Amino acid sequence: MNNKKKTGAFSVFLHVCGYLMVILFFITVGAMLIPKVMGYESFYVVSGSMAPTIPVDSMIYVKETEPEGLEAGDIIAYNSNGVTVTHRITENDSVNREFHTKGDGNEIEDMRTVRYDDLIGEVTYHIP
Repeated sequence: MNNKKKTGAFSVFLHVCGYLMVILFFITVGAMLIPKVMGYESFYVVSGSMAPTIPVDSMIYVKETEPEGLEAGDIIAYNSNGVTVTHRITENDSVNREFHTKGDGNEIEDMRTVRYDDLIGEVTYHIP
């Protein structure tokens, strides 16, 4: 009889664990899919060039934006030789259709400018 109580408690424990796993699965999938449905792309930050504002291992959410509407101080994600980079705009040069950028954690401005065509969008949110 004592053994049945232990088995019953273990069964309840397994059911609770199973429900928690399902809930965590949907939370994880939701965190990835809901922003996508709302027009955002998500990226994982692997360098410290934007620290401390955006720490390494953060998830950033990027919204497609018209380049002309961006200004100094905005944080953007862009393609640079096949790599996604996230830096802050220091100048939006609309005449030459390019941005001057700098990582918050970097001492100097980036040597290369970012063409409007390479813009992915504006970083609107991040999760450390």
